[in-house]
Amino acid sequence: MAPRAAGVITRVVVFALGALLLVRVDPAFPASFKTAWTEAIRWCDNDKTILFVGATNAWGALVYWSVGAAYTVFNFTQQTWIERYRVQPTKNVPVVDTAKFFNAVAQVLFNQVFVGPLLAYGALRPACSQSR
Repeated sequence: MAPRAAGVITRVVVFALGALLLVRVDPAFPASFKTAWTEAIRWCDNDKTILFVGATNAWGALVYWSVGAAYTVFNFTQQTWIERYRVQPTKNVPVVDTAKFFNAVAQVLFNQVFVGPLLAYGALRPACSQSR
């Protein structure tokens, strides 16, 4: 089996085991998930555009910035315990200068606020016209 396929299978198994554990710990999880989904649909007034474009991009940005913020804090505070987990140990040591860093942050924000929603909207329109 190829290493990539093994990695995908491992992730699927870990996700499935995590979901089973979550259901065992909180038997109301499926109902609470359905309630949360129904609330999201109600909040968007059942508008596919808001749900697909807005909510998807907002969720992606939330995940990206929370994980990215953790790594940024580790990089800027030069935590020694995390150094052994670096994929490229010789890169960004010492930390990149702040001008480059804030330039990259501005570019990512521009992409997430303007480019991402436009691309999502462009992908949504053909899908909606085919479903009618």
